[in-house]
Amino acid sequence: MVEVETVIKNAVPGLGEGPFWEEKTQSLLFVDLTGGIVHRWHSKTNQMEKVSFGTYTGFAIPHSRGGYVAGVGNKILHFQWDAPKDGKVLAEVEKGLPNRLNDAKCDPKGRLFAGSMKIDTNPATLIPGQGNLYRLDADGTISRCREKCTISNGLGWSPDNKTMYFIDSRPGVVYAYDYDVTTGDICNERTIFDMSGEEVGPSGLKPCPDGMTVDTDGNLWVAVFEGSRLINLDPSGKILREIALPARRITSCCFGGENYDELYVTSAMFGLNLEQDPLAGSVFRIKGLGCKGGPAVSYQGV
Repeated sequence: MVEVETVIKNAVPGLGEGPFWEEKTQSLLFVDLTGGIVHRWHSKTNQMEKVSFGTYTGFAIPHSRGGYVAGVGNKILHFQWDAPKDGKVLAEVEKGLPNRLNDAKCDPKGRLFAGSMKIDTNPATLIPGQGNLYRLDADGTISRCREKCTISNGLGWSPDNKTMYFIDSRPGVVYAYDYDVTTGDICNERTIFDMSGEEVGPSGLKPCPDGMTVDTDGNLWVAVFEGSRLINLDPSGKILREIALPARRITSCCFGGENYDELYVTSAMFGLNLEQDPLAGSVFRIKGLGCKGGPAVSYQGV
């Protein structure tokens, strides 16, 4: 039986994003993107820790050499938890443009893929094509691997490493690519799921796909922003099931727990109030799905 519980009520006042299960500490990393804060919740003690960067922070992912990599503004930083402001800049993108980094994830070899988008407080007013998707290789080389995204978002790979998935939240499409795990190159873009036809909701926004993860069966779990749910897709984009959640703006998800059979889900409070959405900004945990994920990959680079 599927069970949804609130593990951190109203965890962020802004935009909760980028959940990452850190196996060695049995903790959940996630960010308040608009607040510029990285949170770390310890599942065994229920203790919360945080570090603040004071500006948009799109993601935080462990580094294989210790510490973390984070997308802060338009820079990718390597930082230590106890000294975040002393972080080293690994790469900078779109210097001089009003853009910032958004969602990110590492591929099976530990390369970091991170997308950009225009800084805008209202996603409905974004002009299409102002962002890009980048790849940071192990040697520190950064390259643009997809151009003209609007809200570069969720990423994932199939269990056989032959397919990469990528979400552009506006227009609301989940893409699949042939993936070369040896080089990190993508090709043969195709749309597997399209939410562009969704009706505008009460806040003036259309429900759209946001962050995502892939289970060990190769099926996708896609968070629906403004849609109060997760959608479970097979690799062709067929809807297998939908899981309702008690918050409107669901942002991303990852598998965690000792057996990776718990799905952790982030949400946003940004643009809402607690009268409209009492659990906005909370972190949820879903049990009993009958599937599991695997350990997330740390950045294996410079």
